Amino acid sequence: MFNRLSALVVATIVLAMAVPQAKAQCATGSVAECCAITVGANTTLGRAVLNDLGLNPSTVPGSVGIVCQSGSACSGRLCCTTTGTITSPIGDVAVAAGCSPSPA
Repeated sequence: MFNRLSALVVATIVLAMAVPQAKAQCATGSVAECCAITVGANTTLGRAVLNDLGLNPSTVPGSVGIVCQSGSACSGRLCCTTTGTITSPIGDVAVAAGCSPSPA
């Protein structure tokens, strides 16, 4: 069951990242990110990611992106102030913090 669920999640992420769209325009100091998962910074998962990045969850506004690609074009673009990589049981995962929706 776990292997099927893992395969489904990976396939969904790959398909979501492959959909071409126009590139994001982010303000200076932030990076356009395409993330498969977006959670609030104050959620359990959001706080865990921020802690792994060495950031204080109480000082990071916005959302946290998980499984991200910088500068990619996608439909759910985010503008994020911090990017990094965390190590998980399935390997290294690109993440982003301080994210807000990208202007169209």
